[in-house]
Amino acid sequence: MTRLHVFCFALLGFTTSSVLAALPDLEPRSQPRFVASKAYFIADDQYLVATKPDGADEVRICPGHFIERASGPMCQVLDPDGLNHFLGGTVTGETFTLDETVQRLSRGNGSFKEMTRMGGENPGFLLSVAYPSTAGPHMQKSLEDIAVAVPTVADILGRSTAIQMLSIGAGLSVLLFAALMGFCWWESRRVASRRGSQNDLIEAYAAAARARSAAPQVESGPPSLTNLAAAQTRSSRSAPTEPPKLPTAAQPPAAAKVVSEEAQSGRKLFLD
Repeated sequence: MTRLHVFCFALLGFTTSSVLAALPDLEPRSQPRFVASKAYFIADDQYLVATKPDGADEVRICPGHFIERASGPMCQVLDPDGLNHFLGGTVTGETFTLDETVQRLSRGNGSFKEMTRMGGENPGFLLSVAYPSTAGPHMQKSLEDIAVAVPTVADILGRSTAIQMLSIGAGLSVLLFAALMGFCWWESRRVASRRGSQNDLIEAYAAAARARSAAPQVESGPPSLTNLAAAQTRSSRSAPTEPPKLPTAAQPPAAAKVVSEEAQSGRKLFLD
């Protein structure tokens, strides 16, 4: 065997190994084993059996709840945006088939296991989803987690109307609160002003009383009845005084005096 043959065989082996390495792996891969399951509750207002155009029945699941409208059942889910979400408002949402629901709940890692009817106070269905044990942390917690909002024109108009009404109500509340605070402030100022004027008047009266008590008492005008009664009492208690003597020229003659004395003694005296 010449060197040329050895080189050709070596080149052929290298080429064959490269081609085999580039070929895809034709060995069938083993499917993942579903060793765990998770149950999700589906209420009666979240489950609907709809008829497709071809006449076959199809299960539709709403992550929120179905409501009856004039056009038919409508899926309503929580509004994920804005003030409507904060107030718990709802908008039109997307419905899913049973298989789509299972895939969304398991994030594409699970498969449908079973669905059983539940009775009691909360009737509905219990949906069991099987998934690999390694995909457990990726499973959704509840049916509401897969909700997708698709607002319609009516939803947008209703949302804007509700926001306007809420804004008007908030504005009126603010105005009413401001008016109440202003009235309370004005009333407090009025009461304080009245108390201040009363205090000033009381101080003025007190100052006038202090001035009268400090000034000397000077009687003016006629004496009071109390003072007159006190003077009369003092005069009655004092000794009686003799009447003043008449002047000599005014005194009566001695005869008249004798007559008067005789008259007093009861005797009659005749004079020639």
